[in-house]
Amino acid sequence: MDLSEEDATKLIENRVNFKLYAAEQQLNNLKTLNQNGVSIRQYRGRVPLEMEIECFLFHIVGVYDSLLVRINDKLGLKLKGKDIKYHNIKTILTSLNEQSLLTSLHNFYNNSSLKKLTEWRNYVTHHNLLNIHATGSSDEPEVFIDEGPDKKPDKKLPILFLEKGLKDVKDLVQDLNKHPLFK
Repeated sequence: MDLSEEDATKLIENRVNFKLYAAEQQLNNLKTLNQNGVSIRQYRGRVPLEMEIECFLFHIVGVYDSLLVRINDKLGLKLKGKDIKYHNIKTILTSLNEQSLLTSLHNFYNNSSLKKLTEWRNYVTHHNLLNIHATGSSDEPEVFIDEGPDKKPDKKLPILFLEKGLKDVKDLVQDLNKHPLFK
């Protein structure tokens, strides 16, 4: 993490970019742990892996929250902390006839990757992160993303799932950044 003072200043001044940068760093840390042979089969290996994944989830979901705050500030909507929510901003943008921004925000809010990441972040805040099944025929366990008792486990590799989520969120931010409000 070698940042110039100028780059660090830009990150600190833009929470959306800060959150994206932090999520990317957590994902890189996770990949490094994986490349260094840290095993999810052992609790000693699981601790740093789960720490990185939870930090990633915190930051990537925070991108959306930071965008809402940014819209509130840029448009002078004067919503207070706990009231800065999609539905409140949507109502105001509709009354202001901000259709292009509303469409981009709607696409962001309804993105399946963001929804899945948010659900996963909310679940793992209080439950085990990964559901691990070791099979007798393999040295490597099958790793399932555990989304709670009401859902069937998703047999995706966590790193691939997180990479896709990061790419999708970056694309959505890029789309929103095209709006004149953010230039």
